[in-house]
Amino acid sequence: MLQENGNHKDNIYSVLWDFGGQSLYYETHPIFLTEKAIYILASDLSRDPDEKAIPPVKTGLSENKVDFDYIKTNLDYLDFWMSSISSLVSPCVLSSQETAPNVVPRRLPPVFLVCTHADMPFGGSNARELALKTYGFLQRKTYKEHLYKDVFVVDNTKSGSEEECTEVKRLREEVVAVAKELKLTKEEIPVKWLRYEKKLREKRDKCIKFEEAKRIASEDCGIQEDDEFSTLLNFLHDQRIVIHFSGSPELERMVILDPQWLVDVLKNVITVRRFKHKEHSVKDLWLQLEETGILDEKLIDHA
Repeated sequence: MLQENGNHKDNIYSVLWDFGGQSLYYETHPIFLTEKAIYILASDLSRDPDEKAIPPVKTGLSENKVDFDYIKTNLDYLDFWMSSISSLVSPCVLSSQETAPNVVPRRLPPVFLVCTHADMPFGGSNARELALKTYGFLQRKTYKEHLYKDVFVVDNTKSGSEEECTEVKRLREEVVAVAKELKLTKEEIPVKWLRYEKKLREKRDKCIKFEEAKRIASEDCGIQEDDEFSTLLNFLHDQRIVIHFSGSPELERMVILDPQWLVDVLKNVITVRRFKHKEHSVKDLWLQLEETGILDEKLIDHA
């Protein structure tokens, strides 16, 4: 969102998410993937792009298990992420940013490819050339029009130092430039909506009932109409400031104020725990989840 300050300059207020790369978290990512966002796809130049990626390790009841049958390469991981982002929108929907066609990618959401570890590129090769190889691989795919027009090559040794990496500076500037051209950034937001968002942030609850969320809107922020409240809740959900699912009577009754809490809840349910004698009564259910992927309702309640 853009907001004018006392100096009549535009400041961009953003919500940032860092997605865990472990396969365990993949099931939670769709909660946060939204077309109304800017994505930064990070690639490690110290690894061979064509080499098989480090196989995922999953916690087991009695020992950790490595998936030695895993065949994805490091480039395949990038392909997976780009495909996930591209799947958020119809392939026929183009960017409507006619005012700055040289700034905003042809399709939204925009994705910046950032190649890190330029100080130690694989095989001693040229970091820029290696980054361009990765960028070229993605440019040959159907999702290529989501990619920003250039790749960024970051030297990690300068992180936190006085001499900041020039590529980090350039990335920051160009992300802001793209953000300022996006329609979602230019939307006018009613002050009472912003007041409502602030009220929710002040609450310490992880989640509240739908009726409570509606009461706060009505009594504290002057949002009386059901249609406006529904639009407001959808807006906050699109920004992933809150999470509110529709289509299920049970889920509709809950408004989640802390998305990270939801991730932790899901992690507890889908992660097999190391065996403890106190959990002997559900040992067979944990084993069933580990070996077959079947999650018993009794184990959900226990977790």
